[in-house]
Amino acid sequence: FAAGGFIGLWGAPRPARWAAVSAVAPAAVLAIAYGRIAAFEIDFAWALVGVGLAALNVAAAERAARHRAIAGMDGVLAAYAFGASLALGLASTMALEQAWLTVALALQLPALAWIHDKLRVDGLRRVALAVAAVVLVRLVLNHRVLDYPLDGVPGLDWMIYGYGVPALAFWSAARRFRRLADDYVVTVLEAGALAFGVLLATLQIRYWVAGDLTGGYALLEQSLQTIAWLVVAYGLYRGRQRNPRPVADWGWRILASMSATQIVLLQMLGDNPLWSGEAVGSWPVFNLLALAYGAPAVLGFLFYRAARCYGHRVLAMISGILALVLIFVELSLEVRRAFHGSLLDVGVTGDGEWYAYSVAWLVYAGALLALALWRGFAALRYASLAIVTLTVAKVFLFDMSELTGLYRALSFLGLGLCLIGIGYLYQRYVFPPKTPSLTRPTGTTP
Repeated sequence: FAAGGFIGLWGAPRPARWAAVSAVAPAAVLAIAYGRIAAFEIDFAWALVGVGLAALNVAAAERAARHRAIAGMDGVLAAYAFGASLALGLASTMALEQAWLTVALALQLPALAWIHDKLRVDGLRRVALAVAAVVLVRLVLNHRVLDYPLDGVPGLDWMIYGYGVPALAFWSAARRFRRLADDYVVTVLEAGALAFGVLLATLQIRYWVAGDLTGGYALLEQSLQTIAWLVVAYGLYRGRQRNPRPVADWGWRILASMSATQIVLLQMLGDNPLWSGEAVGSWPVFNLLALAYGAPAVLGFLFYRAARCYGHRVLAMISGILALVLIFVELSLEVRRAFHGSLLDVGVTGDGEWYAYSVAWLVYAGALLALALWRGFAALRYASLAIVTLTVAKVFLFDMSELTGLYRALSFLGLGLCLIGIGYLYQRYVFPPKTPSLTRPTGTTP
């Protein structure tokens, strides 16, 4: 097949078809023989046969490159390049397994991009797309990667090269292919590089927290995953303003949406330490609450500032609201931790704790109002009013009936003083009284 196809392409009206037979048929025969005889077991002797077949394809491509002036020779070059890539893929399968096999396949992409840059053969882009599809399926859609053995410690395991090398290979190939054309092949390669990078960070966090890639999904891991996704999303969002790319545009949207969904459904509702029973740590501020709510709030404010700068009002509103809510949640849970220690779901809530919630909320509202007056942000004034309204409702609907003695008196006294202070600030800085005009009305006599 190899020799006959190569001989038949010279002078044929469609030489690419003969070249395809010459390149693909031997690889298919080799794969069938390998499966029937070696039962797809690791065998370096068979791998050497695959390497030899790849060398034959390279030699045929080199001969065809000398006659590129003949019509159809670009298709011949593409066919033999595909045959060489296919034969190398078979050789890798015969000699390697698990992550190393995927790494070997991924490393073909920069090589194909370099050859394409030198020979300017469009068919190589389709070959690279096929190789990229195989690597993506093996690393993204293959659930068996979770069963690969983890022999080292986090940072020294197979995921570093299993995902890191393909990410670099996809990124490098995308840059080189993009020099000649910015098409769907480049988009797939850029998306693959981003996906592998995010998966590497995600699985490393998983391994660091849980010790394996299976099992439960607790608040600590959720928090670290959210922070990692938001950091990548923020980098993509800021980067797309300087260099607009479809992958960056969709990437930050997907990662930010995943983060926001996880924050609301898992971190604030499903696995909230107030009822999940997970320990948050005995240190004030520097504990699990800061990871779960404080750090995402900071990243939310970064998104808010960037979105305001770029004129994205909807994103600014959503990120700002989520950040304010997260700070409110962390502040409330910090009050709970101060009275109950690391476990927030145990113990009876006393009068002192209920009163502390009102104080903390009013301090938060006052800080937001001060910031709003200083920076001129009306949205912060509305947020401050919302928290004050919530505090008023708590005092009148709960403290009036539940608190006793001095705490009840302090609750109403503190609320009254805060309302008076807020009213003064609004009258002084938000709605100042208008000074009477000193100009004489038109048409009047002195």
